[in-house]
Parts: sequence; structure tokens; C-alpha cells
Amino acid sequence: MPQGRMVLRLVGAHGSPWIIGLASLLLAAAIASAANWMFAVAGLMLVLVVAPGIMGVLYFAYALKPATALNVLPHQLLFTDSEVTVIIDPMKPLEGQESEEPKRVVFSLSEIKETAAYRDGLSISLGPKGFLWVPYYSLEGAGALRELTEGLRQLQASPSVERS
Repeated sequence: MPQGRMVLRLVGAHGSPWIIGLASLLLAAAIASAANWMFAVAGLMLVLVVAPGIMGVLYFAYALKPATALNVLPHQLLFTDSEVTVIIDPMKPLEGQESEEPKRVVFSLSEIKETAAYRDGLSISLGPKGFLWVPYYSLEGAGALRELTEGLRQLQASPSVERS
């Protein structure tokens, strides 16, 4: 997942109240600037000071969660009947260093809280651990997406899986 796409996903999922509040303050500053130009300056301050602060809060509160941080690293997802394994591709070694083995991070399927389909991918929420992003272009064949979503739907509907 590209970093820009992650920012849009975080703002869409968690930043809506912040953005709505900022937009309403900007609208009030724009209307008030007709009476006094200092309100226009205050509106620019909101955009240039407060908006980056909101992005920083979203980044530290949500983007650094264990599962979410994996989305920006080169990785592969492996789905089995009981777990989702994230295989993190090692970085290219520097001269004179040995190459590393791929690292594996395993999430149980019972940790999946919800899934959401977007225009260009599928978001798998793991609750407080964050989310995993599955872009549609990474799925091989037209039936792969259907199989994945049906399997996740069956898992969520299954009463035999205990959720924490």
C-alpha cells in the first residue's frame, strides 16, 4: 500500500470528525474574513498548523499499529484455514552482508473483526492491532477475490470461532 493511499485510508476511517471540525472552522473563518482580514489569516493558520497536527495524531495513533505498519513494507499475504501469515520480504543486503530470511507475522483468523471493500482493495480489520490491505491487483484471477471474500464471510458468520 503506498503511503499516500494509507493516509487517505486513515483519514477516511478515523479522521472524519477531525476533518469535519476543521472544515466548519474554515468556513466560519471564510465568512468572518469578509468583515476583517485577520480572520482569513486565522483560517490559513488552521490549515497550515492544525491540519498537519491532525495528520500526526492519526499517524501515531493508527498507522504505527503492528498490523497497519506492515502495509507499507514489501510483503506477501498467505491465507490458510486458521490464520493469515504476513511474509515480509527482506531488504536487499548491503555489500559484505548476508541476505536475511523473510520474516513471518501470523494473525489468527479469529482476530479478524470486519472486512470492507473499497474501489481498489479489501481492508481486513484486526481490531486494536490495525488493518491489513489486500489490493485487488494482487489477487490472481477473477475467482480469487470471490473465494477470499466468501471465506472471510463464512468465518465471520461462523459461531464456532471465538472472538476476543
